[in-house]
Amino acid sequence: IIDASVFNTLKTDYPEKSIVFDGNDYSLTIKGSDITTLVPNTQQYDLSLTFSAPEEDKIWNLITDLSQENWDLEPVYVHFNHHGALPADMKFSISLGQKYQNSTLYWNYYNEERERIDYYGYVNSNAQGGFALPLTHMSTYVVTRKRIVGAENKVGILGGAVENLSTSYSTGKANPNTGKEQ
Repeated sequence: IIDASVFNTLKTDYPEKSIVFDGNDYSLTIKGSDITTLVPNTQQYDLSLTFSAPEEDKIWNLITDLSQENWDLEPVYVHFNHHGALPADMKFSISLGQKYQNSTLYWNYYNEERERIDYYGYVNSNAQGGFALPLTHMSTYVVTRKRIVGAENKVGILGGAVENLSTSYSTGKANPNTGKEQ
């Protein structure tokens, strides 16, 4: 859990620096120069995540109600304990393991307020099943091996006007601690 004042200090006193928050199999990186404003009324950010979501059954029902073609999906839930906007884009790097190595994976958002699944684009994983993408909002995301039929298309909202979210971080290390190039 990070106090919001940390981001303000980074923005004002260390704009040339970045902070990397490491979790188990994931990291979040934010640059001081990228912080333009702080999110009002947010005192703390819980940057932890789990691979299960409190609303997992509801999400699965939404996905399968969209189309029978979705019934064979094996979703990976990425649930952040914080729900809301971030003070700036963060580089989100995650490793899902070798089961997901060298794959095209589809990045979807569970839009709780509108009770729907939003599709934001795809990523290409590396040999360790890792990938990186820009993250502007924390909530519950769903990673799948094929596109969710019937999901609301939000391509271009995240990471610019491209569907391939991997292009945002196509060079360098997906996770600074792995030593592996993406």
